[in-house]
Amino acid sequence: MIVRYSPNDWLVVFEKDGQVTRIHNDSEGLQAFLSTINILVGYNNYAYDDKIIAAILRGISPYETSKKIIDGKRFNLRLQNPITLDAMQEIRLGLSLKEAQANMKENIIETPINFDLDRPLTKMELERVFQYCENDVRTTKELFYKRESYFISKFEIVKEFNLPATAIKKTRANLSSEVLSAKPSTDKHRLKLTYDRRLPLDELPKPIIEFYENIQENFKNGKTFQELEKEKLTYTLHSVPHVFGFGGLHGALENYAGEGNYMQIDISSYYPSLMINNDFVTNV
Repeated sequence: MIVRYSPNDWLVVFEKDGQVTRIHNDSEGLQAFLSTINILVGYNNYAYDDKIIAAILRGISPYETSKKIIDGKRFNLRLQNPITLDAMQEIRLGLSLKEAQANMKENIIETPINFDLDRPLTKMELERVFQYCENDVRTTKELFYKRESYFISKFEIVKEFNLPATAIKKTRANLSSEVLSAKPSTDKHRLKLTYDRRLPLDELPKPIIEFYENIQENFKNGKTFQELEKEKLTYTLHSVPHVFGFGGLHGALENYAGEGNYMQIDISSYYPSLMINNDFVTNV
């Protein structure tokens, strides 16, 4: 799904079962097409395309709606049917479709047509914009297939826990929160730190333990969590400076170069394991 607009023209491109559908200034045709599908896939459509289509279906100017979106204005306009999936969800924030195309070694096609023309598009201009949109549709389709396992995992959660179909639009974190009936903690509990019950605290360097204990104490004495969560401790372990904070633990030697055998270790399901082993999940 790709939507483009100008003050006098709007157009939408879809691909279904290998067949490309072009729609130009035809709200009835758009409604008819949408009635034939159950799920619609786009890229950044939660923030943009869905709202433009919703505007068209309600007889609202898509051009004016687009300007509101670009200007960051808040308004209540949602596409109810069909259910939509956003191939941009939970990847690097701000990654444009053109960047995704470059990363996948795809051709990047730009249109020379000005979207702010104060006249209707000519036949040739319209064709060039359609070609531009079709290229974006192909890229969105390929990106969706590359992220298929991500969306399958969300469908499995929705099915396993009998969640409403619209829940598929949520992030996996929000889906997990709904399944666990999790409730947001209040600020007064924000810096109530708990250590892994299997962690031998007496074997850890005292300055590190004291660093976090002091933060808790300062919070109890009225210091704000916004200020305290910016604090960091630099501590040297095995000749490597390590920085401790609330965003994680980082340690590295500057400009290090060497040869030999190296290990690269990634811990799978680290946070879920911590939650399970320490009863950090919500009591239902």
